[in-house]
Amino acid sequence: MNEGERSKHDMSNNAYGKQAKYYNRKRGSWQPVLEDLVSKREHHLSSAIDNFSTEFTEKFAMGFTVTKIVGPSVFEVTKEVKPSPCISKT
Repeated sequence: MNEGERSKHDMSNNAYGKQAKYYNRKRGSWQPVLEDLVSKREHHLSSAIDNFSTEFTEKFAMGFTVTKIVGPSVFEVTKEVKPSPCISKT
């Protein structure tokens, strides 16, 4: 590598470090444990046939429980089913 290429490489590394500092500022290292309640991001698709638009849908679904930790950033979750309140007429 000649001097010009080396300086470009160094400037690129410096820029990457500066950008990473600001990017990672608000992102802490959080890991859920088993039985934690988490929310899951969902990706809905619009459908004109079903008269469904994703513009007004929720981006996150709530009420999931971590059941298995597969990898450092992969988790198996299940939907927590709450029993509906039974209204009895007396």
